[in-house]
Amino acid sequence: MSPTSFVSQKARAPTPKGLTRKELSERFRRYFKIPSALVGVTVSLEDAPPVGGPARYCGLVRRVALYGESYTITADNLTCANAEAALGFSASDEGDDAPRLPAGTRAVHLEPLDAIQRMPDVVLVISNPRKLMGVATLLSQVLGAPVEFSARGDVAVCGEATAVPLLEKRANLSLLCNGARIFSGYRDDEMVLGIPYPMFREFTSLVSEERVAEAMCGCIMDDLPGQVIGALLSMGFTKGTDHFVGRFEGEIVRLYTPKNPRGRIDSLSLHLPLNLGSAEAARRAETAADWPDGAPLAAAAREAWLDVTLRLDLNEPLNCAVARGETFRALVMEGIRSLLDVARGLAKAERRQPPRAPDGKKVDESVEIV
Repeated sequence: MSPTSFVSQKARAPTPKGLTRKELSERFRRYFKIPSALVGVTVSLEDAPPVGGPARYCGLVRRVALYGESYTITADNLTCANAEAALGFSASDEGDDAPRLPAGTRAVHLEPLDAIQRMPDVVLVISNPRKLMGVATLLSQVLGAPVEFSARGDVAVCGEATAVPLLEKRANLSLLCNGARIFSGYRDDEMVLGIPYPMFREFTSLVSEERVAEAMCGCIMDDLPGQVIGALLSMGFTKGTDHFVGRFEGEIVRLYTPKNPRGRIDSLSLHLPLNLGSAEAARRAETAADWPDGAPLAAAAREAWLDVTLRLDLNEPLNCAVARGETFRALVMEGIRSLLDVARGLAKAERRQPPRAPDGKKVDESVEIV
């Protein structure tokens, strides 16, 4: 433990790939479509003057998320006894098994992650169950770290979402408590996910645009078994160096065979790039690609292009899936049809709202699928 904070020395290492905390926040929020700010929480063992309050911890967390404000909480401006104990401002009662940080906390700093000036201990995400399901799904897939759930219903944002991630070095989901919902204004459809910052940083560095690129990283096609190559060629694909390519319903579709972390191929990735004519149009289309979180679809803007990718989970090794004959063919062809429907839907939506030039005139911006 650091003498001034609960952040480990490992957590103080440079952010991977040179990403700033602002960039990590923007990437996470854009990928999971989180409208409110992410909240960085830093627990300090040094004295600091209180900023804001008197108020409840959970209420100030929500204000940071909604309004981008910053606060420093001390024992002097905290009005909830449960939060005071959970955050380590006071010693817990003997026999109390609620999640609590060790006594000794002098201040807790709450700041929007995209503007935070210090290294946080925990990142709090306020959202609805569907979006947090998407976060949990990818946490499990990318880091092999499933989101666990431990809740009492009385020490929620302070204990379950803040203390547990710090103490146990894992993400934890909170259903909130009556205090948070009644006194701090949390909506009925809101939950809070707490993620240790080192985990958040590593996870966010691996998702978003990189996930699309990863899905497009196939093995060398000549390394595939002959029956796999033959099955894909029979569907109308042509073999390239690291992918297959084919024309379906007049459009070009690429098929990749990405390997999982164990080096096995148990999924296929279908890719279709949309030329939307401008970088602005591509960004708008990326934002409009509002699929359910956890869906096997991804979209990433790349200059004037939007890369749309559909993952087909085989749930078994590729050669075993191919051995199923017509079942495998039907799976791939249905995936291609779904990808084309998605791409054409995005193109159609973009045509309905043509961009305007600086003089206010409409710009003729054709949408090309290649």
